[in-house]
Parts: sequence; C-alpha cells; structure tokens
Amino acid sequence: MNQQLLGILIAAAGLILLMLELASPGIYLGVLGTSLFLGGIAGLIWKAFFWKAFSVAAVAALFGSSVLFYLFYRKTSTFKNIQVNSGALAGKSAIVTEKIDPVKGSGKIRVENEIWTARADEEIEEGSEVVVESLRGVTAMVKKP
Repeated sequence: MNQQLLGILIAAAGLILLMLELASPGIYLGVLGTSLFLGGIAGLIWKAFFWKAFSVAAVAALFGSSVLFYLFYRKTSTFKNIQVNSGALAGKSAIVTEKIDPVKGSGKIRVENEIWTARADEEIEEGSEVVVESLRGVTAMVKKP
C-alpha cells in the first residue's frame, strides 16, 4: 500500500470518528478522530517522512484535542452540581397535582418538573401551591406557603 493512500485512509477514518462524535456527543471519539485526521493529513503533506510526521502529528493532535474536548465538555456539560439529598428540595415551591389527603396518606406534587409523593398535616386541593419542608425517604413533606 502506498503512503498517499494510507494517509487518505487514516484521515478518512478520523473524519468518520469525528462524525460519530457529532452524532452522539460524549463518547469521546472526537479525540481519536482528530488525531487520526491530523495524522493522515500530515502524512499526505510530508510524504518523504510519513511515519515520523504521522507520529509527531498524532501525538500533538491527541494531546491538543484532548485538552480542547475536555474544555468543551466541561463548558457544555449538563451535569452540574446536582444535589440528591433532602436539602435538594427543601424550601422549593411546588404545585399539587393530586389532592393531598393526610387521612388517606395520598397526594402528589410537581417540583422542578418532577412528580413526588407528598404528605401534609392538612388537606390541600389539587392546583394549590405548596412549599417543600423536607423529605422522608422519597416522600416530600409539604405545607401551604
């Protein structure tokens, strides 16, 4: 196989990996794709020194693209400080989606687009606004504001 064809194949493989990364962000194919693409291009440019150029370009591209992808994902990631303990909902406003009945022990609320089982010391009608006081297990303890 000649060096020009090898450079084209390596660059093409890099482009395919980059497209896969764009189609499904977060699987980190972009780093490898960038390295292969730049290494293949370097091989096409410096035909006489193909393997030396490929090695240097691939290592530089791998390092550089790793840093760039890390910064990109850190900036665009939707995983911020997510609090999952009882303090996550305490003090939040919510809307009653199913009547809260302390006698039956039933009721549901919507808080931040999530539905929670809710309990209160008094009956609260559907559509009412409430405030989450605390969590007991997976049940929100609420009261009228």
